[in-house]
Amino acid sequence: MNFSTHDKRYILNVPRETIVKSAGYDTMEQLFEKADTYWLGEIYEYYSRKPEWEKKREEERQAELRLLEARKAEVRRQTPKEEAVK
Repeated sequence: MNFSTHDKRYILNVPRETIVKSAGYDTMEQLFEKADTYWLGEIYEYYSRKPEWEKKREEERQAELRLLEARKAEVRRQTPKEEAVK
């Protein structure tokens, strides 16, 4: 979703058919009854988006992997190499 300063409105870049076929709710109560992370995940998936909490989790995983790789490289540098037997 983007805000158009020219038109002074938000523009949702989603095909009309996707919106028409999406789940609808008559009242906020109906919406709140369904609202949980599982349901939110389904909504994100329906609109082909990745939930923010999953993006953050993925970034954390990538950071952990980089840290582990750095530690592994450090251990390799510190480990004395065995001399080859002649």
